[in-house]
Amino acid sequence: MQGQLMQLTVPLELEPVQRFQHYMAKTFYKTTSFFANGCKSVAMLAGCDEKLQKDAFEYGGHLGLAF
Repeated sequence: MQGQLMQLTVPLELEPVQRFQHYMAKTFYKTTSFFANGCKSVAMLAGCDEKLQKDAFEYGGHLGLAF
């Protein structure tokens, strides 16, 4: 929901770097977080340690961003 609201409220007066940061945050909330948390959940359910859970979250984040 947060990502959808961010997509609808893009401030036009932002500088290019700020627009990119806004885009990345919006993408995280709309897509990336689902992949990241899904991968982390599998690692948690498999009984992996904290480091591997963090790595799975990061992997899922990269996968979601590429999606």
